[in-house]
Amino acid sequence: MKTTNTRKTALTAVFAAVSVVLLFLGSVTVIGDMALCAVAGYVTAAGVLTNGKRYALAQFCVAGLLALLLLPSKFAAVLYIAFPGWYPVLKSFLERKIRSLPALWLIKLALFNLVIQVYIYSVSAFALAPEVRDSGGFTAPLWLVVIAANFVCVLYDYSIYSASVLYMRMRKR
Repeated sequence: MKTTNTRKTALTAVFAAVSVVLLFLGSVTVIGDMALCAVAGYVTAAGVLTNGKRYALAQFCVAGLLALLLLPSKFAAVLYIAFPGWYPVLKSFLERKIRSLPALWLIKLALFNLVIQVYIYSVSAFALAPEVRDSGGFTAPLWLVVIAANFVCVLYDYSIYSASVLYMRMRKR
């Protein structure tokens, strides 16, 4: 049993390190922060499938804290902590507990919209992330941005599912 826990702990550390490297690469590129942040979320999903939710949550906490401490641009770290980092753990938990598909999607989208609202409030209240607010002359109504973000959330959820199926098939070989 001790060997299994040691292996899970070591693999959790490796997954956290891979997440931090992905977040670092995202923070030093101009447009890679959001995409590589989502990819770091896939690493969390791999942690859920390999080690379980408890270890994946530890992986998320370690990766998020290290990203906040080490990354030159904190936007990728904050974005990872805000949604893609913990979402695979929550997705795994909700999909095991809630059998009704409409209720499941209602809860997932409600939590995502809560994260969006907190982000919008913090950006406006604390004057954070001026590069996000300065859109280079392009403006869109907030409701349109929220609808597009919800669509991206659904795509992200489906992509985590697809990547998880692929990961499990690869692990069986």
